[in-house]
Amino acid sequence: MTCRHRISGLIAVGMLAFSAAGCYDGEGDALTPEEAAALAELIGRASLGPVDAQLVGSVPPGATAARSGGAKEYDFDKECSKGGSVNLSGTATFDSGEDAVRIEIDGAVRFDHCAETTDDGVTYALTGGVDHLLEVVGSFSGDVVRVEVEGSASGSVGWENLDDGSSGVCEVDVTIDVAVEVDKGAGTWEVEGGLTGTVCGISVEADAEEWLKKGWKGY
Repeated sequence: MTCRHRISGLIAVGMLAFSAAGCYDGEGDALTPEEAAALAELIGRASLGPVDAQLVGSVPPGATAARSGGAKEYDFDKECSKGGSVNLSGTATFDSGEDAVRIEIDGAVRFDHCAETTDDGVTYALTGGVDHLLEVVGSFSGDVVRVEVEGSASGSVGWENLDDGSSGVCEVDVTIDVAVEVDKGAGTWEVEGGLTGTVCGISVEADAEEWLKKGWKGY
């Protein structure tokens, strides 16, 4: 375990307000709390990928997959903005009612040298991946859609800072608890909750506000 300067309080990483503190517990170069928070942003955003247009887009009343219930397998790749790709695969099980749907997502995120730049200007390439188990509840009333997501993601992720060459491998264990309410008529979003857990042995807490809006629309 390697300790670097401990930083607590709110750290602005991308569009996310993070609290991060602790000691690095992984292989290779040590991460600062700011860097662990940046990785949590990328990993968390990717973990919510299946709750994206791929699945949530088929939830509102009238959509065949959601209305008929049952299981839907998914397996798709997305290119990362700075090179490489991320694969998302698993099974989404639907249980639908008149104005609501419940989805259980049992899946995995696998990074293949997926390189992304956080809003603070640091570019990371990720390998390895996380498994996640998510429960999604969507309810609908006119133009208002509310989606609640609870779950967890854990695994081993290799990282490389493409700006300074530092790299390492460490464990990720986070929980996700967020709610999003979208008023399509008014064009507004309301977001509650966030992400908590550890990245490389460093505790992170994340307010999902702007980050989730960004990630929900496509990683």
